[in-house]
Amino acid sequence: MLAIGAGAGLASEDIVRLKTDDVTIDSLGILLQVTGRRTRLVPVLAAWEQPIIDATVANGPGLPLFGAQRTSFNNNAISALVGRSSGSRIKPSLQRLRITWILHHLAIGTPVSHLMRAAGIESLAAFDRYLRYLPDPDENEFRIALRGTHHTGDKS
Repeated sequence: MLAIGAGAGLASEDIVRLKTDDVTIDSLGILLQVTGRRTRLVPVLAAWEQPIIDATVANGPGLPLFGAQRTSFNNNAISALVGRSSGSRIKPSLQRLRITWILHHLAIGTPVSHLMRAAGIESLAAFDRYLRYLPDPDENEFRIALRGTHHTGDKS
């Protein structure tokens, strides 16, 4: 769940439908085919690929990617599973993982049109609430980005 939430920014409604057959593993990394209300393809951040590969292989073809033994596939199935889990008192939140994924992409300069497509977002207004959490660029980064030229790394 962590790898899917932090690595691909998927919400509960996306994860409950995700099956191992929806995972493409190739030389470009991992691509998730999300079905349902917001059908789309979502590349996974490289740092989160291995747990998804492991789950895909372990679960076998046609089974849910998260919680292979699940019998419930409604949107609350994941929150119920997390709520029943033992161990740490800290319970992951898919909403916060999705926000972290979006903020990561905004901070590293992922083209907004690509991010909107992967996130299943139709309007730039959806990002308004996240902008205050982005770090301010330093003056040189700001100028270089808006000048539109390639920078070699020299800050002089």
